Amino acid sequence: MRTDKTIAHIYFPYGCQAPAKICRIEYYEDSSQNFFYVFTPDYDVIDRLPPGVFHGIQGLNLRLRKRKYIRKNVLPTFITERAPIHTRENLQCLMAGMNMEKYIPLQWLKQTTSQYFGDEMFVAE
Repeated sequence: MRTDKTIAHIYFPYGCQAPAKICRIEYYEDSSQNFFYVFTPDYDVIDRLPPGVFHGIQGLNLRLRKRKYIRKNVLPTFITERAPIHTRENLQCLMAGMNMEKYIPLQWLKQTTSQYFGDEMFVAE
């Protein structure tokens, strides 16, 4: 049974065009307290991006062309580089500011306006 399911998308902005929705991310926990991140890249969109502007999604080897990349009980690199770590001293205060009762990094990324410094990709609905 799945609990705490969160769904979001990774967007890649480039040029004057609307950001491209390049990947779907799902987060859920099962009844045994395991958690999962499932990345589903949209290769049709990724393949249409101009050469040299898109350099991949951290932690995923897109050259494998997998339909889904699943991370069980591991925070994916893409998430850890963008969301606060669970041991952050002021995390409860940050969560209160976002009206979050339980810290789910993917949910955080959907709600935050903070921008990652390494690229312009962002997570949204």
